[in-house]
Amino acid sequence: MPDTLDLIGYAAGLLTSLAYVPQVVRLWRTRSVADISLPTFCLLTVGIGLWLLYGMGREAGPVIVANAVGMLLTLAIVVMKLWFGRHSAQATDEGIGHPVRQDAAKPPLRRDA
Repeated sequence: MPDTLDLIGYAAGLLTSLAYVPQVVRLWRTRSVADISLPTFCLLTVGIGLWLLYGMGREAGPVIVANAVGMLLTLAIVVMKLWFGRHSAQATDEGIGHPVRQDAAKPPLRRDA
């Protein structure tokens, strides 16, 4: 049976790792990855992987569980950034990208005093 400190560790680790779920769901639904920083999530995924190895070496359950979940989620973000970003670039190259917003093409209103 885990002690109180381990339970706090499991809760904290899972909450911080599950914080990536809304981002993963949003990326999956919208396929919009333009605002995702690939270097940031690559570094984060490697760092989490190292924490996972550390937890495994120390046989620290809360560290292992939290970082296994976190690594899967950040890795999913990296994969979607690469996959959806590549497909978005191909669509734009083929001329089937997003159309220019109508309001972006309009000149600004001129106000005479």
